[in-house]
Order: sequence, then structure tokens, then C-alpha cells
Amino acid sequence: TSLNKNKIQLISSQRSPTIRLNSRLGRSFSTTRFEGNPAIKGNISNFTIGLGASVPIYNGGEIKRAINEALIENRIGELQLNALKQEYSIELTNAFGAYQNQLKAVKLNQQLVKNLGSSLQLVKGRLESGFSNALEYRTIQLEYVQSNFTYLESMYSLKSYEIAIRKLIGDLDK
Repeated sequence: TSLNKNKIQLISSQRSPTIRLNSRLGRSFSTTRFEGNPAIKGNISNFTIGLGASVPIYNGGEIKRAINEALIENRIGELQLNALKQEYSIELTNAFGAYQNQLKAVKLNQQLVKNLGSSLQLVKGRLESGFSNALEYRTIQLEYVQSNFTYLESMYSLKSYEIAIRKLIGDLDK
């Protein structure tokens, strides 16, 4: 990551010589008084400039060790990021697969409702013409109602999978 790379550059910069420039501006006021004489006022202004340089000669391998540690931390961060990407990709693939399967289930349930609706109309006509009994009509009617409940449940599950996918891709506001 860029933060670790910046850390490595900062540690590496400790190998380079450093130059310091200091400055100071000071002013002091004083008053001296002797008996019988007027007061003598003093005013002193000081300006100082300092220049310093330091060159690292030997530090016991601390900088090299710190650079190696920072490189290892950087590699660990990259590996963790790659692992998160793979985990996210797998999770998204699984969620999309579950969504596709649920979409097939919704279509099958929709077809079942349509077929049972046709069967219900057919049995109703047979019941009215005397070719069927009330028990057969009631059985088809219950299957039709149950298939509608199953269809609604599958639609709810489909919407849940869609929300999960939108959450994963960061598109939850739609």
C-alpha cells in the first residue's frame, strides 16, 4: 500500500545526511539608574544564525533492519488485500449463483401457478358438468393456493438475493 511505501521511503531517508538551519532573533530592554542621575535605558538586539549538519556513519544496522521490517509489513498488507479481494470475489460469485438458481425457481413456480390455474378451471368445468366430484376440485384448489404461497416465498427469496448482491457491489440505494 502507499502508506507502507511512504514509510519505507521515510526510513530510507535516515541514511542521508541532514542539514539544519536555525535562526534566532532576540531583543532585550534594560534600565539602569544611579542616584542623582537620570535613568539610562539600554536596548540590545541579537540575531543568531546556526547551521548544522550530521552524517550517519554507523547505527548498528537499525536502518537496514527497519527497512526490512517495513518491506515485510508492505508484503503482508498486499497479501491481506489480495486475500480480501479473492474472498469478496468468491462471495459475489456465490451470491450471483444463488440468485440465478432462485430466478429459475421463481420461473418454475410461476409456471406451476399458471398450470394449476388452468387445472382448476378444467376441474371446475368438469365439476359443473358432473364428470368430477367436490373432493377433486377442493384438492386442486388447495394445490393452487399452496403454489401461490410458494411463488410468493420464492419471489421474496429472489429479492433477498438481489439485495445481498447490491450490498456486495455497493449499489444499495436503488
